[in-house]
Order: sequence, then structure tokens, then C-alpha cells
Amino acid sequence: PLNIAADREMSWLLVGFMNSVRSPRARCIDKRRMMKVTHPGALALRIPGLRRCRGSIVTAMRAVVVLTHPSETSFTSATCAAAIRGLERGGHDVTLLDLYSIGFQPAMTNEEHHAYHGDEPVVDPLVAESVAAVRRAELLVFVYPTWWSGLPAMLKGWLEKTMVPGVAFVFDDDDKVRPGLQNVRHIVGITSYGSPRPYVKLINDNGRRILLRALRLNTGWRTRRTWLPFYASDGSTAHERERFIRDVERRMATL
Repeated sequence: PLNIAADREMSWLLVGFMNSVRSPRARCIDKRRMMKVTHPGALALRIPGLRRCRGSIVTAMRAVVVLTHPSETSFTSATCAAAIRGLERGGHDVTLLDLYSIGFQPAMTNEEHHAYHGDEPVVDPLVAESVAAVRRAELLVFVYPTWWSGLPAMLKGWLEKTMVPGVAFVFDDDDKVRPGLQNVRHIVGITSYGSPRPYVKLINDNGRRILLRALRLNTGWRTRRTWLPFYASDGSTAHERERFIRDVERRMATL
């Protein structure tokens, strides 16, 4: 009979040895191969940074999907629904934050501005719910349309009111800023652009920079990033939009 515990221990030993002598790309491949020697009934091993591939054993994540669009019948909402279907098909635990539906107020009040610099920066119950969800999340997925070359005001306000001191970042004993969301292992951005890719690239794609660069500073450099863009949506066909929705569902199911 197979000794599952011994197989796991040997797998870790082999991975450790290979990591010391192989290139980064080879290390990833070796980890995937070592995963396949475990017994099919064994619990999945959690290896930070391991990518899903055919035949690999992976661990489901707690996912928080942040949807930003006022219309329930929009292309963005349909894309979000596809992302959720894919995540659930991949075995992930999904929490949806539909910012318009829950009545989130993005404008920071005077009270909230003063509280930001105090010991209790969160005063809005809706913000507190978002903070609790983010603190539990291992996967953050943002679904929104790109307006005026950046994030919608609703999503920008959500970030400003949710990613506060003590949540997104903390201070160590030397008063240096440290990531506060190290529980987040993966950030995904899904957005549509009215303009073609060359124009978006020319103006620096501000939304992408905020989510994949600035936000990632608060999660740690090991956090993986995935960007799923739909360019030139203003002139797109129904077939192109449907294909993108299918691609989003497929990608979310194989994170």
C-alpha cells in the first residue's frame, strides 16, 4: 500500500533539492511534477506561487469579487457573472461585492477623513463589511469598465475608504510601512475599454497601474497578478463580446 505521509515528505525533499540547482522556470515545472506523485486522495499541498495546470493538485481560495457598474444588464455585469461561474467551477469560495447594488457611498465624509488618521479609521458599516471580506480574501477580482482612462469614481472611492491604515498597510516597530494584506495571493483585473489597445497603452492605463502595482504593494511581492482586458468595446460585435465572456469564465476556472 502507498505510504501517503512518506510520499509527501519525499516530494518536499525533492522540491527543496531541485530549487537549489534549477532555474526559476524549471523549479515551477518540478513542483508541478512532484504534486503528481501524491496519492489521489491526499490533501492538496499549498505551495505559494504554484500555478494550476492539467494534472496538478491545487487549493481553492477565498475569492472576493468587486463589481462596479450601475446597470445589471450591462456587458460588465455579464462579464462579472461569467467570472463568478468560472471561480465556482474551479472550486473557489466566492463573495460578491456589487458596489452599486449595496448602496456603497464612495465620497469620503468629513467624519471619515478625520477618522482615517485615528485608531478607528472605519466608521461606515458598509465599509466595515468590505474590510472584513478583504481581510479574509486570498483572491481579489475587480470587474469594472474603464471610464476617463481610469477607475470609475465608485471603485476609486471604495479603495480609498477600504484600504486604510491597519487594513491595507501597517507600521512596524520602526514606524516603517509594511503590507497589511499578505493574505491576498492573487489579484485579478477584468475591464473593458472603449479605445483600442495602442491608445490605452499611450495614456498609461491608470486603472491597471492602481490595481496591479499600487494595491500589490499592500499584499506583498509574491502576490500573482492577472489582467483580462477587452479593448475597443465601442466598436465591438456581439460575437466578440460573447467570446470574451467565455474566455473570462475559462480563465477564472483555471486560476
